[in-house]
Amino acid sequence: MLVVRTATEAEVSTIVEWARQEGWNPGKHDAKQFYEADRTGFLVGELHGKLVCSVSAVKFGENHAFIGYYICLPEHRGKGFGLQLWKQALECVQGRTLALDAVREQVPTYQKSGFVESFVTDRYSGSVCIPEQEQNPCANMYAIKRIDCVPFANVLRYDSQLVLASREQFLKCWVAQPEAIALAAVSLQTDELVGYCVLRPADVGYRFQPLFADNAAIAEQLVVAALRHIPPESTYSIDVPAENKAAVQLARKFALEPSFACVRMYKGSVPVLDRSRVFGNTSFELG
Repeated sequence: MLVVRTATEAEVSTIVEWARQEGWNPGKHDAKQFYEADRTGFLVGELHGKLVCSVSAVKFGENHAFIGYYICLPEHRGKGFGLQLWKQALECVQGRTLALDAVREQVPTYQKSGFVESFVTDRYSGSVCIPEQEQNPCANMYAIKRIDCVPFANVLRYDSQLVLASREQFLKCWVAQPEAIALAAVSLQTDELVGYCVLRPADVGYRFQPLFADNAAIAEQLVVAALRHIPPESTYSIDVPAENKAAVQLARKFALEPSFACVRMYKGSVPVLDRSRVFGNTSFELG
């Protein structure tokens, strides 16, 4: 009989290792970041004392949750264990608006559970190649700073405008994770935050997760500033909402090419989010 229970912090590390084996190329420090987002948000299925499947249902605020890390070990697939765990995860977050990012071939599977398609995110990947910098009309209007030089309340307020719900605990850990380059763009006139990014190491290369900015010129300067902190031979990626044409153009300006796509799906009330300022999403696993 499958035993479903909450995962421990050590077991979240095991789940991230499963993702690595599946070729997901997780971030180097994902386990701690994701566990701290919601310490009761990861469920595992245990069979005869051994873990065989996992799913995350990480709660944000009172009304939202994000589903991810839905994995069953290959030797236990087709036996109903994953589905049993899935159903129990949905029960844990019943009444909330749920979100997930699905590969295209799995969209029909999630539709059976009541999820509907919202938008597509394309992962753009490539090597560090900083384009020749044109004169930027915004250059004298804002400053690029280390994010720890900016009040965290300002970062949280900006972030909360662009995601499902305020995610204070997660964000505190995310912007301070080891080896990450976290930068903020601040208006010199108003001292208000006008964008921020986190460039963090994955198993292979780096990822901008997220890249938020008021416009493409600010996003470009954040990318340039962050890339100058990593080895020039590095590879990196940005997860770009396909409907944000300015974000797509920016990715191509840096000679990045689409490598694969995911479909954002929701169950419940579909949120209205300003994706014009989202030049790169935070995570396929946490939104």
